[in-house]
Amino acid sequence: MKELLTSNSYSLVDIDKVIAVVSFEISGDELIILHTFVDESYRGQGLAKKLMEKCDEIAKKNKLRIKPVCSYAVKYFSA
Repeated sequence: MKELLTSNSYSLVDIDKVIAVVSFEISGDELIILHTFVDESYRGQGLAKKLMEKCDEIAKKNKLRIKPVCSYAVKYFSA
């Protein structure tokens, strides 16, 4: 599995297919998590959790607060 990080997303790729992605934006001192997607055939393998862990890592590295907007991120960061 390959990882791709851009300025507004983090993706997991299996061969040539994006199997999981989180999109976010950085505004001021916040990392705003907008959308999380995991391909149906890869669900239940902890990939969404891995996406959230990467967001947390990015936020800590850049001293940002996380503002979850998508439902999965809200649930993950409020637990």
